Amino acid sequence: MPTTVIKSIGATGRDYSTFAAWEAAGPSDITAAGTDEVWIGEAYDDADFDEIVDIIGTVTDSTHYREIRPATGHKYDVKTDTGVAILKTFGGSETPATVVNIREAHFRLRGIRISIDEATSVEYELVQVTRNGTNDVVIDSVVCWQLYGSSLVANEFCIRVVRGDNCLVSNCIVIGPTSEFDEGPAVGIAVSATATNSKIGNNNVRKVNQSGSVGVGIDVSAAPSTCQVINNVVTECLTDFSFGSGTHSTNASSDSTATGTGSVTNVVEDDIWIDAGNRNFEVVDGSDIEDSGTDLTGAVPLDFEGRTRNADSSGHEMGAYDGSVSFATATASGDGSGLSGDLDAVGALAGTSNGLASPSADLDAVGALAGTSAGAASLSALLDAVGALAGTSNGLAAPSADLDAVGALAGTSAGSGTQSGALDAVGALSGTSNGLSAPSADLDAVGALAGTSNGLAAPSA
Repeated sequence: MPTTVIKSIGATGRDYSTFAAWEAAGPSDITAAGTDEVWIGEAYDDADFDEIVDIIGTVTDSTHYREIRPATGHKYDVKTDTGVAILKTFGGSETPATVVNIREAHFRLRGIRISIDEATSVEYELVQVTRNGTNDVVIDSVVCWQLYGSSLVANEFCIRVVRGDNCLVSNCIVIGPTSEFDEGPAVGIAVSATATNSKIGNNNVRKVNQSGSVGVGIDVSAAPSTCQVINNVVTECLTDFSFGSGTHSTNASSDSTATGTGSVTNVVEDDIWIDAGNRNFEVVDGSDIEDSGTDLTGAVPLDFEGRTRNADSSGHEMGAYDGSVSFATATASGDGSGLSGDLDAVGALAGTSNGLASPSADLDAVGALAGTSAGAASLSALLDAVGALAGTSNGLAAPSADLDAVGALAGTSAGSGTQSGALDAVGALSGTSNGLSAPSADLDAVGALAGTSNGLAAPSA
């Protein structure tokens, strides 16, 4: 059994300050004939990495390999643009360059962002695999987000598998430039003719489009027949997919290029992803890419967030994210099941960007939902906020008036002057066809109002 050696990469106090320094320090042979190790570089989001990394020189095998990954809590979060990232700045005099060039068999690259800040015309690859022979390289949950480029260059790739055998690219997210006026990469993910048995599975690619001139989301047109392209979602590229003779199935495209068994075409981003423009690629409940994919758990057991794929046994999603969420609970940290999830649902209903963990925060969220300039920190203030939410011209100071406001908010023709009447009004507000006469039913209606998948079972909820 090999010994796992973990070295930290980051600012002062870490084992190494750069990825290149970690790579250079690697033993020449980590197989059983050498040091008998697995060599891990764990990166921390406490340093600015502006570098080129060339992975080469260590003898490895399937159980003795090197890996770059983020430390716990430092994985790149594409939704919030936080976490470990390599942002390479080109000054204008560089020759064609690769930011991370993998020339070592069995190498694994996971969970970081790789981008360039291109000042002039430079041909680049963000990640490239150039190892001859059996390489078994894994590129998983890597984000390639192009900031901008000032010149249109045809030979620019985000992830490119050039040579070798049995490379896996999975759960990766490729995003084009941040402005429609900036040039992006020419190709999102590409496989060349000299790369055999490549597997491209469960990736998201969007907006690979160089001003309408060049731009292919996934290009395997030159790849050999052993290439497999499965469960990928590509949108808003000049051409989403360009296939060759390999296997391609259960993919999705916003144009008509996602051919193959089980694939879907002409998808609309707003119908399949919660908020692609803000990099939230959670799958929309009921969309075309939900439960429509192929089982790849043998090679891709987890999704981009590290969640077990098909955990609910309902089917496999296309793309980098598994599971699906409704719009009402998309921004909540909980899942809507149980008290904490329901409180999070209130936060989602109020449009807050994170879940709510305490009663005071939930009261504040109700205040925010009502459009008040300050959160509601007390019961009386909360009741006043309900009045504001109901569109009354003045705050409500008495329970009876507040109950009446609930009736007005529900669209009833008369205010509700009793507790039971107010509860019935909540039922009307939630769109139920009849009034609610039992507290449990009324609480369920509140859950429905918040967009949760189940009712609220506790009085506090």
